[in-house]
Amino acid sequence: MRTDKDLFAILDREPLKVVITEETRNETLRMSERCRGSVRLATGRFYTDKEYEEKRRLVYGTALR
Repeated sequence: MRTDKDLFAILDREPLKVVITEETRNETLRMSERCRGSVRLATGRFYTDKEYEEKRRLVYGTALR
């Protein structure tokens, strides 16, 4: 049986850094038939880390009117 001390130890851990690459997208597309979930993810419509950073730079670099 878990105690409150165990729960806090789990919650206080640093989250894992997940790197999303083109390989991740291809693997997601390949495995999508086996799992249920988001259609957007199953069809590969998500940003890789590189695409996200490029989009982020573009958006943050746009001047506000």
